[in-house]
Amino acid sequence: SAAREIEAGNFSRALEPSFLDEIGSLAATIDRMRTRLRQSFDGIQSERLLLRRTLERLDQGVVTVDAELIVEAANDAAGALLGAESLAEGAPLPDPWPDYPLRAFAQSLFTADAEIRRERFTPHGDRCYTVYGIPAGAAFRTALLVITDVTEVERRELIERDFVTNAAHELRTPVTAISGAIEVLLRGAKDQPQERDHFLAIIDRQSARLGRLSRSLLVLARAQTNGEELRTVPVDLCPLLEEIAEGIRRSGQLQVDVDCPPGLEVLAEPDLIDQVFSNLAANAAKYTDGGVVRIRVRPREPGQVEIQLADTGRGIPEDSRGRIFDRFYRGGAREPDGFGLGLAIVRQAIRVLNGTVEVQSVVGGGTTFRVTLPLAKVTA
Repeated sequence: SAAREIEAGNFSRALEPSFLDEIGSLAATIDRMRTRLRQSFDGIQSERLLLRRTLERLDQGVVTVDAELIVEAANDAAGALLGAESLAEGAPLPDPWPDYPLRAFAQSLFTADAEIRRERFTPHGDRCYTVYGIPAGAAFRTALLVITDVTEVERRELIERDFVTNAAHELRTPVTAISGAIEVLLRGAKDQPQERDHFLAIIDRQSARLGRLSRSLLVLARAQTNGEELRTVPVDLCPLLEEIAEGIRRSGQLQVDVDCPPGLEVLAEPDLIDQVFSNLAANAAKYTDGGVVRIRVRPREPGQVEIQLADTGRGIPEDSRGRIFDRFYRGGAREPDGFGLGLAIVRQAIRVLNGTVEVQSVVGGGTTFRVTLPLAKVTA
């Protein structure tokens, strides 16, 4: 009967009273209750579905367990961290890391005085995780675990700390040299022409170095604003690249070839785009002794242009390729005139200009940088 189906949880079948007496009135009341129950259950199902979809969009692994440490629910991120098969509903919570007792952590959430807990652990040495535990409490039989892979977050924080430390160090070097030279001059060297010229040359050289570093830091900071105040305009690539190439030719024994179809304009901020290709060209010239640098520009679909800058220099070791865009990274080559900021500026500037930059290199066989940027005008 319809009443038994309602008892079994099926609220779709309506009761149709066939009498107008008290039994019919009772049937009508039960049918109204059926309608309200169906609406309540539909609402609960919708909320559960919304919660499930929300959990699946989280990067953090979320697991709920009962007092016996049986998994009640887990999202996909938790499955990726702990193993999807071991997190099936009704399965015991796994202990995937030999060096970290996850089950013991979860069990502690069911004690009478349990509080919200957070622990950080590095089970394999190369990855770092945090786990938050929300205890069951007196009114619930379920505890919540939130597991997060914080490896990249901590790496970025370390990079930021290193940036501040390295910037302070790089700024201190020329300032110390200038201060030392001034001190010697004040002690009497200014009255001896040869020594005076020597220390004035130090001041001039270190002042120029300090100016270059300050400009580089300002450009990098500007590139890291994510383009919030960036004003892009059409920039003709060919004159820009030819001017940069001519500057390299004049500076040393290096052949620079430019292959650029006329009229190709990219949508960019003029100063930033000039800094990008000046840095790439200077980097190629620094590591190419008497070789060739080739700059090649070609339109790409849809609405993109690719700029290749290839050199025949010494190449980049494989273990350094993943770090060459890091700030202050110099690959162990401590050139006195370099700060390790050039390629960091390139990456940040290209990013805010909605472009991409890639590198390919062979040790002893040269390096190729590929930059893509949006065209200012897209022709059909």
